Amino acid sequence: MKLKALATLALLTGLSAFVHAEAVTVSSMTVTMIMGGGSTSGAIVMNNSAVTVYLAQKQASASVAAGLPVAAGATIDISNYTGGIYGLAASGAGADVRVFKKIR
Repeated sequence: MKLKALATLALLTGLSAFVHAEAVTVSSMTVTMIMGGGSTSGAIVMNNSAVTVYLAQKQASASVAAGLPVAAGATIDISNYTGGIYGLAASGAGADVRVFKKIR
């Protein structure tokens, strides 16, 4: 339901640049959620899990202490950014995160 709402939001706001969506499993080990460079110009990241996920611009910064917390069920819009995005979950279990890449 949340994914459908995000797709509807993209259509209503004219964000037709969303062309790639994927599910990413985030654990207590840092994972690459979006590779930097290329044609990506931002993303919408939705934490579809029951635990907090922490995001960072550098792999080494993805930690509970230094990362940007995205609460369970929350969505964050990362606009005008072409770098990589890394994440890890607050607990060891795999967290389901949905990533909608904005393509320029």
